[in-house]
Amino acid sequence: MILRHIQLFTLLFIFSFKSNAQTQISGLILDSLTQKPIVGVSVSDAKTGKGTITNEEGQFRIVLENIPGKLLISHVTYKKRILDVRKSDFIKVNLPIAAIQLPEFQTGNPAVAILNAVIRKAVSDSANKHITRHFIRKCRISMANTPSFSSFLQTWHGVSWE
Repeated sequence: MILRHIQLFTLLFIFSFKSNAQTQISGLILDSLTQKPIVGVSVSDAKTGKGTITNEEGQFRIVLENIPGKLLISHVTYKKRILDVRKSDFIKVNLPIAAIQLPEFQTGNPAVAILNAVIRKAVSDSANKHITRHFIRKCRISMANTPSFSSFLQTWHGVSWE
C-alpha cells in the first residue's frame, strides 16, 4: 500500500514538471535590406510580457512558458512583428524598416516675430503721438499765461473752473 502511494506521488511529481515546462528559443534578427544584424531589438513573450533584447550580433535567447506561443519583436526604426513559435528551433527574422511620417512644421527666428510686433505697436502708438504733443503744448501755453497748479490741473482734465 505504501509502495502504491510512493508510485502515485512520483507520477504526479513528474507530470507537474512536464506541465510547467519552459522552452528556450534563440534566434537572429536582421535588417531586411542590408541583411546586417540589428542591435537592441526587443523580443518578448506576447502572453507574459517577459523579454530580452538582441546583442551586438543581433542574437537573442528567450524562455517561453508554453509552446506554441507568440513572440513580439519590435524596434524603434523597424516594423513590429508577431511570430508564431511552434517548436524550439533557431529563428531567423528579417525586419523591414518602418517609414515614419512626421507632421510638417515651420522653422524661423522668433526674434523676427517679436520685431514685427514691436513695429506694429509703434505704428499704432504713432497715431496717438499727436495728442500727446498737443497736450504738452497746451500745458506750456497755460503755464506761461497763469503759472499756477490749478491752471495746470484745468488743462490736464480739460475743464475750466471759471
